[in-house]
Amino acid sequence: MHLSTEAILSSLQHMTVIIFRFYGHKV
Repeated sequence: MHLSTEAILSSLQHMTVIIFRFYGHKV
């Protein structure tokens, strides 16, 4: 399974959004 750079960046960006939303909701 080969992931392209764009796929990795988009998934990282998605994860960052989830983490920030989680932190914002927790704080």
